[in-house]
Amino acid sequence: MNRIMRSPSVRTTLSSLFHALQSGLHVSVTPSHFYFPVPDLDSFRGKDWKERRPCSGIDFRFDEQIQRLQHDLAPYLAECKFPESSISNNGHRSFHFNNGFFEHVDAEIAYAFVRRNKPHRIIEIGSGNTTMVLAAALRANRKDGFPGELISIEPHPAPYLKHGIDGLTQLIEKPVQQVPLEFFHQLEAGDILFIDSTHVVSVDSDVLYECLRILPELAEGVLVHLHDIFTPFDYPQKFVMTNLCFWGEQYMLEAFLSFNRAFRVMWSASALQHEHWNELE
Repeated sequence: MNRIMRSPSVRTTLSSLFHALQSGLHVSVTPSHFYFPVPDLDSFRGKDWKERRPCSGIDFRFDEQIQRLQHDLAPYLAECKFPESSISNNGHRSFHFNNGFFEHVDAEIAYAFVRRNKPHRIIEIGSGNTTMVLAAALRANRKDGFPGELISIEPHPAPYLKHGIDGLTQLIEKPVQQVPLEFFHQLEAGDILFIDSTHVVSVDSDVLYECLRILPELAEGVLVHLHDIFTPFDYPQKFVMTNLCFWGEQYMLEAFLSFNRAFRVMWSASALQHEHWNELE
């Protein structure tokens, strides 16, 4: 048996069968080894998930953020009045705060940024609850005489997006990596790039394309939002230990922003909640 297993042809055949089985089951089995990106969960025993990480290379500009909240965004927060729970709307999907993903504070701030800056164009990578909030803000802008476009790039759109919602101008059903960089050159100062994609850093991933290819190409003054960022903390324990989401996007973002004078922090929800909770209440 040992002699058979040592045969290169047998090992190649077994390896091919194993990979075919994994592919059919839509799972991947990787060694528990420090060279592989999937962490050993046992190594997290005793970890303090609420420990603040230094992020000393990033200038959060907390004073500017508080001023922006109080003077620029606050006037629009009062009008952000979505229902708390889902309500019947003749079969149409509508946004509500208690959705489990994009809720109070995050949704309200996103709405206020769109209302305050009145962008001519928003390009959204990833779609869902965020699309409905952005579209609602653009409808309010349009009513005030400031129309804007919302373009959503989503390879797996929900049916309600395919059916169309008021305020969504264009739906591009493909991975962002297949969208030419030149497409993002249409964004001008005051426009918004809203990123809520897979959060996964890996070979040819959307996050690599976004951070390493798209962001450096943007015009000066374009506002960029990245969703599900918990800096200066790690991703929540539940995300890692229960949901098995081994994301790396926020760590890549931290590296991107460290000592970076071309981009500056306008709003950092997680850090603000930790450092200035009283001002957010």
